[in-house]
Amino acid sequence: MHERLAVGVELAAGEFTSGEHETTGVARVVRVAGGRRVLTLSGFATSPGPDLRVRLAPDGGTDGSAAGVTDLGALKGNRGDQQYELPATLGVRGRRS
Repeated sequence: MHERLAVGVELAAGEFTSGEHETTGVARVVRVAGGRRVLTLSGFATSPGPDLRVRLAPDGGTDGSAAGVTDLGALKGNRGDQQYELPATLGVRGRRS
């Protein structure tokens, strides 16, 4: 028997902390239709810059160039809500709201 996955379920969430760029907002991993997962940035704002990327660091790391980082591609904008598809093979751990 197949277990039905709930859609729109928040799996993990956390607030941004500023590093090299002042950054605010909330990042959430959400399971959507078909079991896909997306990274959703809400209330997001950061300073503009060349070649800004969305990268997920393992084990709570903050170094976007460290080993094991997953690059989700170019930042869609330095302000506003946005979503990024997560690879099916990516494990997700984190604080739930």
